[in-house]
Amino acid sequence: GDGPTMRATPWRLATLPVLLLHAVSRANARTHAVTEFAAATRVEQGYACGETGTHTTAFSQETDLDLGGAGQGSIQFLARSQPQRQLYRVSRGSTFTNWCITCNVLGFAATLLRPPLMMQLAKNDALVKNGQLYRLLTSCWLHAGPLHLAVNCNSLSNIGPEVESLFGRQRFALTYLVSGVAGNLLSLASGTAPVAVGASGAVFGLLGSYTFFLMRNQRVLESRGMRGVDRTLSALGRTCLMNLVIGLSPGSRIDNMGHLGGFLGGMACAYSFGPRLLAPRGPMGPLIDQPLIRLPDTTRRRKQLQGVRRYGA
Repeated sequence: GDGPTMRATPWRLATLPVLLLHAVSRANARTHAVTEFAAATRVEQGYACGETGTHTTAFSQETDLDLGGAGQGSIQFLARSQPQRQLYRVSRGSTFTNWCITCNVLGFAATLLRPPLMMQLAKNDALVKNGQLYRLLTSCWLHAGPLHLAVNCNSLSNIGPEVESLFGRQRFALTYLVSGVAGNLLSLASGTAPVAVGASGAVFGLLGSYTFFLMRNQRVLESRGMRGVDRTLSALGRTCLMNLVIGLSPGSRIDNMGHLGGFLGGMACAYSFGPRLLAPRGPMGPLIDQPLIRLPDTTRRRKQLQGVRRYGA
């Protein structure tokens, strides 16, 4: 028909409930009816999809998202078979990722305006051992220079939205903070960097959590048509190896033990409360997230998704 079909499917791993609305063209994707339907169902943003053969494309107000072959050619199968694929590119933003980047910039600006803050908040092994444990966290928001800040913020902007869209804001925030502290703890234990600042331990924690997520859920993701998991894992491995080589090069001031501690901390977080995807109803059934430790955020998100199921399969 001329208007969108009011049949929608929740994208089950989204940070907030997201509906895929079936429309026949780009024009129908931007009609008032779609906006009205999205508002009525209280979802983050309305998405409309059009199909031509086995090729499915999702449209939004901000950007176009090519989702490739949809297998059996149905919107329901698409939502189930390709969870979270590039969803962050058309979502309304990654709240905690942006907040972290902003805080890193503000922390750097504060040390420029008040230089003594650097030594008051940096990780200082001697002072931490003397009881100033807050430095294990505050040092994660400081940077030694503009290049240091730019590298970490760029890395965070690349990996952060992906992990936040998969984990949700609360699990992402906890992973980020725990990883930063874990990196500083291993650095403290090794004694390789008596004084250190930077968010790189937390960023490596996101790399570790994403790596563990893919390793844990690779089979179920590939059974739903998600391709390239092995390539992604290889790319993550190369990134970590490259940073290790740079850190071991002569004259390097990189805290490798801090990076390693953050990476291991992120993996531990993903193991404990990260997404553990199950498909009890088979390849065509819904994916269920059953982490070993369920945080309040994941419980709330499940209730939100249950609230929109009456509109979908």
